[in-house]
Amino acid sequence: MGLRAQAAADVSRILGDSAGGAGVAVVLTSPGSVSAEVTGFTSDIASLIDPSTGQAVSGRMATCALLMAEIAQKFPASGMPKGIADTNSKPWVVQFADFAGTLHTFKIVTADPDRTVGLLKCTLEAYTA
Repeated sequence: MGLRAQAAADVSRILGDSAGGAGVAVVLTSPGSVSAEVTGFTSDIASLIDPSTGQAVSGRMATCALLMAEIAQKFPASGMPKGIADTNSKPWVVQFADFAGTLHTFKIVTADPDRTVGLLKCTLEAYTA
């Protein structure tokens, strides 16, 4: 197995394993209202640092990383998630729980594929339907 194939296998094993790896349950919903649970890595950080002052400022940065192969399997007709700028259109939505078990809902703002290892990194924004 080459290095690239090994890296893709490692990413799949680490993110796809919710028992012993870094993976957590993420509910992904397409604009067509198709939902499925996928496994991914999530972050939801409440404070940001102002780069000019170095001070903590109020803000929120949420992201998730998902396996492209799992998305393709569970959403064969929808394609890969993407950010939808049109506020009149339904966005791709993700939901995941924080460490305390509280469920949070976000819309996908950007979705950047890493086709080398089969990973989709999504930047999220808080969302209420």
